[in-house]
Amino acid sequence: MTNEILSQTSTRASGDGAGLNPKLAELAGIAAAKGATLLRNNAVLPLEEGKPLAVFGRVARDWIAVGYGSGGDVNPPYVTNLTDSLRELGVAVDADLAGQYEQWCAANPVDPGEEWGKWPLSFDEIPMPDTDIEAAASRCDTALVVIGRAAGEDRDSLLQEGSYYLTNDERSLLERVNKAFARTVAIVVTGNVMDLAWAEEQDVDGLLLAWTGGQEGARAIAKILVGEQEPGGRLTDTIAYRYEDYPSHEHFGDLDANTYVEDIYVGYRYFETFAKEKV
Repeated sequence: MTNEILSQTSTRASGDGAGLNPKLAELAGIAAAKGATLLRNNAVLPLEEGKPLAVFGRVARDWIAVGYGSGGDVNPPYVTNLTDSLRELGVAVDADLAGQYEQWCAANPVDPGEEWGKWPLSFDEIPMPDTDIEAAASRCDTALVVIGRAAGEDRDSLLQEGSYYLTNDERSLLERVNKAFARTVAIVVTGNVMDLAWAEEQDVDGLLLAWTGGQEGARAIAKILVGEQEPGGRLTDTIAYRYEDYPSHEHFGDLDANTYVEDIYVGYRYFETFAKEKV
């Protein structure tokens, strides 16, 4: 089936998606869902049908579809976003909150960066006063908080806020939303592994690692949230509770040479043998 679909489309689609074979789009969405990894679900997913939903985080609208670099910085014919994709599926997305994000994102567009390797790793968040969070919580029981990290060739994560770690704005938003709402689901859209210790600290009800799933990625995540698709991914990287838990943390990043002090216990082999409780 895959070869048949691929053979049917040989021309590049236009910027609005016109001419794109719908079977290709469907296949891309299935692949995105199969790659998404559900790390935690305390009886919050799938979302309860008919219930209003508050969506926080600008990446819900400014979705990160692909990575940067010669192999990833492609120009997709369109990119779905999570807010609109949820609406397409009949989810009652809180209109006041969504309108606030739409206006702010339009007035403060993402800077894509023009210099090689100097692309932004994350995007500034909308200032969100407590009153707006509390108002949304009075209308909705469940909230999504979407966090995004861009990644790509010559653009590894850095041990700083806005890259490997949450920014102060992201942490504040997550803490206040988690406190105000009965149920909170965090969605991480990233091309690199990032610190996830905050999920334990905040004890969020759901944690979904979306990765960067391409132009249909946001629609695929929306289908997962409502139960139409299964999050079929499994971790291909070992995610430790703290960066310092990686045995290579003091011996990585030198521009000239790096020493494998772990000997044969590289990556998961170290944790499986010596530190299962640290992942």
